[in-house]
Amino acid sequence: MKENKNFKILIALFLIIIVVLVAGLSGKGITLFDIADFVFIRPAMGIVTYMHKRSTYVFHLYGILKSKVELENENAKLKEKVNILNERLKLTQGIYEENERLRNILNIKKQYPFKFIVGKVISSSRGNFNLLIINRGKEDGVKKMMPVTCSYDGKEVNLVGIVIDTSPHFSKVLIVTDPHFNVGVRDIETNEVGIAKGNGKSLSIISKISTPKIKNGDLIATTGVSDIYPENIIVGSVTTVQKKNSITTEVTIEPFVNFDTLSEVMIIYKK
Repeated sequence: MKENKNFKILIALFLIIIVVLVAGLSGKGITLFDIADFVFIRPAMGIVTYMHKRSTYVFHLYGILKSKVELENENAKLKEKVNILNERLKLTQGIYEENERLRNILNIKKQYPFKFIVGKVISSSRGNFNLLIINRGKEDGVKKMMPVTCSYDGKEVNLVGIVIDTSPHFSKVLIVTDPHFNVGVRDIETNEVGIAKGNGKSLSIISKISTPKIKNGDLIATTGVSDIYPENIIVGSVTTVQKKNSITTEVTIEPFVNFDTLSEVMIIYKK
C-alpha cells in the first residue's frame, strides 16, 4: 500500500511539472503541440525516415543480388549454348576435313596410274633410323620395299619413304631423310638425273658434273626407272647447290613432307 501511495505521489508530481512546464512555455509562445512535436513526433519521424532508407537500401541490395543471380544463370545457359555450338563446329570441321581427304584420294586415283592403300601414322622416331610406324601390315597387303607417299592437295604426290619391315597389322617406314635411304631422281626443270641420299635432315645429290644446270627452287621427282618407285613422285625442292671440288657438286633437297605432323600416308602396292 505504501509503495502504491508513493507511486501515485510521483505521478502527481510529474503531472504538476508538466503543467508548470507547459504553462511556462505557453507564456513564451510554445504550444503543447510544439512540445509534442519536439518530444514525440520529430524523433518518431526520424526513426521512420531511417527505417525507410534502410528498407530502400535492402530492397536495392536485393535487386542487385537478384540481377546477379539472373545474370549468372543466363551466363551459364549461354556457355552451354556456346559449348554445344563448338561441338557442332568441331563435328562440321571433322566432316569437312574427311570430305577433303576422300576428295584428295579420289583425285590421286584419277591422276596417277599406281594403286595404293591408305594408312595412318601411329608414331615416329629419330635415332639411328628415321622411322614411321603405320597401321597397315601384312594382313592389309603391305610388303617390304613398297614406297610410301602422301598428298596435301590431292594433286601432287610426295615421297615419304619405303617399307622396311612388316607385321600382321603394322609396318615400319624408313623416311627419305634417313642416311640409309636413296632413290633415283631427276630435276623436273632440267631433266638432269642423279641419286638422292638421305643425310639425316634432308637429302643430297652428289653430281659428277662440275657445273650442273640445277638451281635453287627446282623440283626434284622420282625417275620411275626402278621397279620400286613410280615416276614423278615429288621428293622435294633444291635449297642449295654447292661446288665441292673441280668435278663434283653437292645439291641439297628439302622434302615437302612435314614428318612431325604427317598423319596419313599412301602405300603403293602396284606401280
